[in-house]
Amino acid sequence: IAVTSAVTPEDDFREMEDYAATACSVQNLVLSLWDQGIGTQWSTGGITRSDFVYKALEISPVKEKIVGFLKAGYPAAIPQREKKSIAEIREYLP
Repeated sequence: IAVTSAVTPEDDFREMEDYAATACSVQNLVLSLWDQGIGTQWSTGGITRSDFVYKALEISPVKEKIVGFLKAGYPAAIPQREKKSIAEIREYLP
């Protein structure tokens, strides 16, 4: 799944808001997929800036930027982890 966000060079704040909304949407999608038993992996890096990828996916870099890719599938196994207590993860700030 290619994840994109709108490019708005005339409004830096709007572009930042769009990026944040995109990130929130991806998190909601990840949680929804997991609820259906589908695992995901988020991927970013150089591929998100590749001219070849923009052309292959027919994405205009003037209008949209690729934020990342979400790989999705059914896991062969789900590793078991011991749940940490709240005392192990809680931290009080001064």
